Amino acid sequence: MTLAAFFAEMDPFLRGERSAEDVLARLGPSSSGIGRFALYAELVRRQRGGIIDHFYRPVAAAAEAKEKGLFGRLRDAYLRQYPPTHWTPNEAARAFPGFLAEQPVVDAQLVALADYAWARFSVMHAAHRPGELGVDDAILVRHYAWDVAAYSDAVEHGTGEAALDATPRTLLLGRHRRASTLVVLTPSLAALIAMAVASGRRPALPAGLTASVVEEEARDLEARGLFPEGTALRIHEELA
Repeated sequence: MTLAAFFAEMDPFLRGERSAEDVLARLGPSSSGIGRFALYAELVRRQRGGIIDHFYRPVAAAAEAKEKGLFGRLRDAYLRQYPPTHWTPNEAARAFPGFLAEQPVVDAQLVALADYAWARFSVMHAAHRPGELGVDDAILVRHYAWDVAAYSDAVEHGTGEAALDATPRTLLLGRHRRASTLVVLTPSLAALIAMAVASGRRPALPAGLTASVVEEEARDLEARGLFPEGTALRIHEELA
């Protein structure tokens, strides 16, 4: 048997699509015995499931509160539809929010929690473009109908009884440009306008909002490590 033929047999086995008995009937007996051979598929299944379990702990907590066993069924169905193919393990979690959004049994709360989990990972691993503001790259703005940030923090850090409050939240997520830490905050309207100006757009200022307030918010975002140094000065020049 060629190496290519061997992997053609092992691939569906490790995906859980073929039994150990079926594979060994084609490959020949294993010196380790069928029980130990079958363990390889079980270890792969646990590792793949563990990635999703860890990555989406808040989703799991909310799903299990709705229906026992729901998250496990969703996770297993997701991995069957989207088996990991990337060399980076966390990439296995990328399509999960979109997958949940397509499931009739999943409500919008679980989708929002999953989106927030992936958004945090995304900004922490996106590349900052030198001298520019990376909106939708290293900085994301999300609006949720629930306080997904507080709930996720409570679940992940065990800080108390978690409850997903129906409090709409607009969140600005980004990675600190010097400390490389996650920054999550509720942006003001002036901060959102500052982001738009820094990204090359020129929105009209709403009544009551001045250019100096937008510049002040830009300086605050600089201090928080979300804007490159000099962005506030550039915004001042744009709005002057």
